[in-house]
Amino acid sequence: LATARNHTATHLLHRALREVLGEHVQQMGSLVAPDRLRFDFSHFAPLSPEEIERVEELVNEKILDNLIVNTFEAGRDDPRVRDAIALFGEKYGDVVRVVEIGNFSKELCGGTHVRRTSELALFKITSEGGIGTGVRRIEALTGEALLHFWRKQDKTVRDISEFLKVDPDNITGKIEQLVHQLHEKDKELEQLRARIMLREADGLLDKVVEVDGVKLLAAQVPASDMESLRSLGDILKERLGSGVAILGSLFDNKVGLVSFVTGDLVKSRGLHAGKLIKEVARIVDGGGGGRPEMAQAGGKNTARLNEALSKGREILLRQLQH
Repeated sequence: LATARNHTATHLLHRALREVLGEHVQQMGSLVAPDRLRFDFSHFAPLSPEEIERVEELVNEKILDNLIVNTFEAGRDDPRVRDAIALFGEKYGDVVRVVEIGNFSKELCGGTHVRRTSELALFKITSEGGIGTGVRRIEALTGEALLHFWRKQDKTVRDISEFLKVDPDNITGKIEQLVHQLHEKDKELEQLRARIMLREADGLLDKVVEVDGVKLLAAQVPASDMESLRSLGDILKERLGSGVAILGSLFDNKVGLVSFVTGDLVKSRGLHAGKLIKEVARIVDGGGGGRPEMAQAGGKNTARLNEALSKGREILLRQLQH
């Protein structure tokens, strides 16, 4: 009976898809199992939530209408067969079997079906997605399998409700409240990070040296990722006024490097941040590049980061003397 339910459901689904999406929809394949059904069909775009809801509503309307599922055999030229949908690419003999569901659906089919649509109980689409160019796939449940699905969903809702200490009807509102609070905390963290970076930047300025008349800051700094490393570099570039910064940090068991050159030195001394960082990165078994004023790189050899930053002075001097 479970397989019959799902087979009849594919016929209802096929017709519903054609009504909601258009008559261009054709069945491209299906799987009918006792615990689920899968239906592949031709369509050019993902279904919107509204379209999925309308398809579900239409199938469930026909289930609740308790339509008779009538099957009969007839010759292919029989007038009763003319408006029946044939499976795309399927070959049929002189005598075909027709499955007719009220006045809603009529298809050529040799499979097992229920006697009335109410035997399906209810119908629920559980997923919809693309499986190829112009081909979509729907997976759905009926009968006992759907009851088990809803029981599982209900338990999940009750568990979340208990965890959040709110009634099930208030779960969405509680989650929205928590998300808002997290966003506010994120803003506070960003402001804190910015203040910490400013302090770090002020402390790092003590490490500035002069190379052939150009201020250079080459230092290892704490950073959680490349974005925070670049942010600190931007601050130092501003603080330097005129100069070069080469910064390195360790995160994710790798080396992160950035270099900054102020615009006046790009023009007057021909310095290039991308060329600088490329040579520094070689020392840590890495590579990178970028624009004249800003560049970044990565490397694998974390043990040689300090060596690479120390060599920054020599590399800068070579560029200046080139």
